[in-house]
Amino acid sequence: MKASELMQGNIVLYEYEGQKTLARVVEIYRNSVLVEDISGEYEPIEIDEDKIFPVELIAEILEKKGWRKEFDRKPYMTFYHLEDEKYWLMWCISEHTLDVQRQNKTLLDKYNLCAERVVIACDYVHQLQQALRLCGIDKEIML
Repeated sequence: MKASELMQGNIVLYEYEGQKTLARVVEIYRNSVLVEDISGEYEPIEIDEDKIFPVELIAEILEKKGWRKEFDRKPYMTFYHLEDEKYWLMWCISEHTLDVQRQNKTLLDKYNLCAERVVIACDYVHQLQQALRLCGIDKEIML
């Protein structure tokens, strides 16, 4: 995975001494990434980009953070809503896309419009994190 595909705070897997470990990106360099172990057990470590791997996005990750499945629009398209907030996403698993919207209550009530919307290719957790950030949704993903 290329370091240029990442943002600070993204969750990735890194390989060190033959083992893969979940980590959060702390800093991004030209061809490497400084990561900190999610468990906090180890000191941050700089890892070459060829030893960094994406974490596959699965429904359990969304649901663990409070996204509630509302319905399946089609067998491959699932609508999720974040409780008590005007955030929703449509996850098209087989099409590898994610449509994230942050709705403003005033705009929604008056015009049925959203405040921010991002539609991106999405198969991995770091891509979800980037889409949420672009929409101004400040929700941390925990694994």
